[in-house]
Parts: sequence; structure tokens; C-alpha cells
Amino acid sequence: SSGGAAKTRSAFTDRTVKANKLSFNGNDLYFGVSIPEEEMLSYQLPPKPPEGAFDVRFADNMKVAENSGVIEIINNSDQLVIAYDIKDDTDWILAGNKEYRLSGSGEIIVSGDITGFTLNKVPEIPFTYFVSQNYPNPFNPVTRLQFEVGDQINVKLVIYDMLGRIVRTFEEKEYTPGRYTINWDGKDNSGNYVSSGTYIYRMKAGDFVGHKKMTLIR
Repeated sequence: SSGGAAKTRSAFTDRTVKANKLSFNGNDLYFGVSIPEEEMLSYQLPPKPPEGAFDVRFADNMKVAENSGVIEIINNSDQLVIAYDIKDDTDWILAGNKEYRLSGSGEIIVSGDITGFTLNKVPEIPFTYFVSQNYPNPFNPVTRLQFEVGDQINVKLVIYDMLGRIVRTFEEKEYTPGRYTINWDGKDNSGNYVSSGTYIYRMKAGDFVGHKKMTLIR
């Protein structure tokens, strides 16, 4: 019945709503979402138009790809305007004659005879535990201490002098996985400027302990 048909149509979920988007001269392709097998037909494109028209699609005649895809283009001009909108905080590489890293949103203008691209998701590198060398070093009056944590964990950061005495203790707190920067202004725990010399900053996170030397020049 017509009522049944209406229910079937309303049950369709448009998977492109939350997808990342690439637009080639105003023609949209979507990526970064998974399409269930039984819904694939809904995202297929009709046969390619004749030469002289503009067309863009993934190589399997789809307008949606998950983690990678080959993009085929029939281009009727010598310029291609590519707009991108990455919604899920991932990075992607669009590769043709040149490679373009896609992150956030933006626009690329490509000239020349373009017949296609490859699109690939940049794999996420898991965070580890790591202490970077401070920058600048030597420094005066402020330097940046950088570290990385791989899990949600309490981090303690302490600066010592070369005799092992505590100079400055930063607040111990919980961090989520990621990279962090703390500025040191060359002051001790009492708020006094310390003298020129070599200092050690030590990070402790669970069983991980890392340290680096740094030099203050007044």
C-alpha cells in the first residue's frame, strides 16, 4: 500500500549527513563513513556522461567511500576548484600530480589536465610516553617543556638543580592522551628567579620516568 511505501522511504538514513565532504567544481563526494551492504545501491551514481560534460565519482561508481578511494574525473575545463570539509578531526591525503593534506575545511584550486585523484586516510599514530627537549635551549627568561602521554594518567613534573635539589614543582594533575606544553619562567617555588646554570626537568607518569637537561643563561 502507499502507506507502507511511505514508511519505507522515511526509514532511509542519509549516511552523508555526518560524512566528510569533497566538492569538485560544486559536485559533492563523501567519505569517512561506513555504508551497510544493503544500502550501497542508494549511494551509487548513474553511468558516466559523454565526453565534454563534467563528472566526478569514486571508481566503483559510488559517491561515498569509507577509508580510501580512487576518484575519477571527466573535466571540461583546465581548472578544478576542490572544497573540503573534514568533520571528524581526521587527516586525509588527496593525491594527484601533487599531494594535498586535508584537515578541517578549505579550498584548493588545481590547474591542468586532471583525470583523477587517490584519497587515503592518514593513520592515527597512538601517543606514547615521551619527554621532548625544551625549547628554546639555552633560554632566557622563558622556555617550553613538552611531553606526551599515552593514557589517562597523573603526571608530575619537577625541575631540579645539578645537586638534585628541587627548584620548581608543577601541579600534579591528570592528563588525557596527547601532547602538552608547560612554560617555565626561570623561577623557583618561592617565586624567585634562579641563577644561570644547568637544570634537569623530570616527568613521572605511572611507571614512566623521563628527564632532560636544560641551560638557563641570564
